[in-house]
Amino acid sequence: MDTTVLTGSITMSGERIGIALILLQQGLFTIDSGAIHDLSGAATLYQLGFLRSAAGIILALCLAASGGQTSFRTHRPLLQAVRVSVSVAYSWVLIYSFSAMPFADATAISYTSAIYVVLLAPLVVGESIKSNRVLAVTLGLFGAAMVIKPEFTHGSMIYLLVLAGTCLNALAMLLTKRLQQYDSAATVMFYVNAAGLIAFLPGVVDPLPPMWAWPWIAAMCLSGPLGMFAGIVALRHADASTLAPFTYIRLIFAIAGGTLLLGELPGFLSIAGIICIAAGCFTAEREPRSVLPVQVRQVSRPGGQPIPLG
Repeated sequence: MDTTVLTGSITMSGERIGIALILLQQGLFTIDSGAIHDLSGAATLYQLGFLRSAAGIILALCLAASGGQTSFRTHRPLLQAVRVSVSVAYSWVLIYSFSAMPFADATAISYTSAIYVVLLAPLVVGESIKSNRVLAVTLGLFGAAMVIKPEFTHGSMIYLLVLAGTCLNALAMLLTKRLQQYDSAATVMFYVNAAGLIAFLPGVVDPLPPMWAWPWIAAMCLSGPLGMFAGIVALRHADASTLAPFTYIRLIFAIAGGTLLLGELPGFLSIAGIICIAAGCFTAEREPRSVLPVQVRQVSRPGGQPIPLG
């Protein structure tokens, strides 16, 4: 008797969950960055980093408890150590870039991490470089440049160093996806935020922020860690290089918030940028896929004993 084995078809559902989660992340990060912007001058970056990391640890503990997880023991301690080291290093790159460069220039360079994700994904997590993903991040980057309008008038080695350092953010994202094979999202969150807590420990001795700042600090402490968790789970459902173009969506959320809350209407260039970003996301999401089930026929020996395949 012949035995036929059918494998399941590749569906869009898992990837769409990942895309939905990365969109949620970018919405939460919009709130997070808006709160940090409004806290400028009221609290130091060390304080904000320390409080945000502490909130991330609390969230990781709550997630572990709700899922019945009894410890944060990692199955890949070396990989986890590399992941947190890369995250802390990028935090310093980000702080340095915004302190040493014009705001628009630093913001524009930070968005180049999506290109690094696509280029590094084959080496770190084995994803293939697909033309639609390269096109998607390129469209997104052009759109981001039109929205942010960087000037790049202060040409110096600082720009090249920050541009190179931005790849650390992409590497952190890819290492997070690799860790998903071994550790839970709560474990990944715990170690990243524990490292951040140590890195920003000097913020403990800074003067306390004024009373009016604490609602914004609360918003940051909620939206930042929740956004981080959404991004970690998103990588469980979709390729990192597919999700990368959707990180530009945060700019659209920021423009929408400015229009609705402050009445700031976007100009023509910003609208063109929004269209480019949306086109990039559409290009990434509309990747051609095989949807037909693969049929494998197994031939049997006389007597009904199946012949092993391969």
